Amino acid sequence: GGGIDPRAMGLLKWLFTHNKSLTLRYQPLTRFTEIIGSSSNSSSKRGAVEPQFIFELVYGAESEARFQQLAAPHGTFTAYHGSRVENFFSIIHNGLLSHMNKTAVFGEGTYLSSDLQVCLNFSPTAQVWPHGLLPPLASCVAVCEIINHPDVQSRVQQGGEPSLSQRVPDRYYIVTNNEHVRVKYVFVFGKRKTLRISDSWIMKHKFLLIIVFYAVLLLLLGIIRSKEFRYFTKKYFPKWS
Repeated sequence: GGGIDPRAMGLLKWLFTHNKSLTLRYQPLTRFTEIIGSSSNSSSKRGAVEPQFIFELVYGAESEARFQQLAAPHGTFTAYHGSRVENFFSIIHNGLLSHMNKTAVFGEGTYLSSDLQVCLNFSPTAQVWPHGLLPPLASCVAVCEIINHPDVQSRVQQGGEPSLSQRVPDRYYIVTNNEHVRVKYVFVFGKRKTLRISDSWIMKHKFLLIIVFYAVLLLLLGIIRSKEFRYFTKKYFPKWS
């Protein structure tokens, strides 16, 4: 008795082992400066908020070779992508898929930024499983490696009339080809859960406390009205009598 349901165990096994071509590896926080150092935006490096956890995505040989082959003629650069915590299982295992993006102000694609702080604004803090190693309130940002392909839209001055790329806000990138971007690291930011009055022990047991308070009040009234209390006050505190 008390064991894990076999169906739940099967689900857990699938969650952690179904993707054979990817390994999630914990990295020490001392690597944070090194990782953000590869970003092209120097302003995001100054006073950057440090995560509580860093995880590296290590790809299988076939996937790694494919990405390096595509990147070889163009090179790569680093940018960030913010999203809700509940989206990160899919992001980690399936990558960033442009058709899943709900924001399309400048057209369909995956929106990224060279500024970490910008992406934190798109990563709302959410409550996670309270019995794990992660903080009870967490948000996630993906650190992405982007192939510097001409199809990647950014605010680059190319001369002549403004193109779509030039209308993209500064420090933003839009990737329309899913093969031109991959998640390299995941930053997990967390904060302690603030205790609300409704969650406190007092609020959970307020009915019991009202009964105890009423009983103590009746007891005090009984003592004050007793002969012994009047004798005691008359003897030691005559001014009160």
